[in-house]
Amino acid sequence: MDEQKRRLLAFFGLLLPIGLVLFAMILNSDTDPLTLWVKKWETLLAAMIALLAAAFTLSQMRISDEKQEKRHRELVDLSLRADRLRAARAAYLAGHIREVVDAIPTEPTIVDDYAATVDFSNELVLWNEWAEKEFDHPLIKAAEDLFDAPLASHLEILRGLIVENLPEQIVRLVAGDNTTIALARVRRDTDAIQEMGHEFADALEHLGRLYK
Repeated sequence: MDEQKRRLLAFFGLLLPIGLVLFAMILNSDTDPLTLWVKKWETLLAAMIALLAAAFTLSQMRISDEKQEKRHRELVDLSLRADRLRAARAAYLAGHIREVVDAIPTEPTIVDDYAATVDFSNELVLWNEWAEKEFDHPLIKAAEDLFDAPLASHLEILRGLIVENLPEQIVRLVAGDNTTIALARVRRDTDAIQEMGHEFADALEHLGRLYK
């Protein structure tokens, strides 16, 4: 039985005893069989009316609850759909992130060659500008509220290495005060960026699978 039929049945079930009582009140005759019957069973009729009224009220409350629950499910589904889309877009960048961290320039083989060191520094500057934009990509930023603590921490550390640590070491490298130490620090930072960059890319792909 569909909802409309149930509502009509409840309505007419409530209307019938009320109609009998009203009809008997209008006649108001001590000899009319209907009036006598209503008076005889008036307590039972009153109880039936009360029960039917309660049943009708409960039915309406249930209908209202079902509508609210349906609306809630629709809103949750819309929210999850938006989260899935953001996660999928961020996961799409995983391969590109690996390309970026794998493209870190190779340090010069001759440490004391200042020209080679300067060229290496220039390459690092260009790579660093590229990497900074990629790790601040709009698709990554849009999905950041979906990141768990380890993934958010990875991204924060990577951005710190790219935006702060590595540029500082590049300046020291170009200054030429102690090329060996500067190159060692650059190697330390670039190795960390590569390792954490791959872990971050893996985590992005996991996020995409999690929200499928």
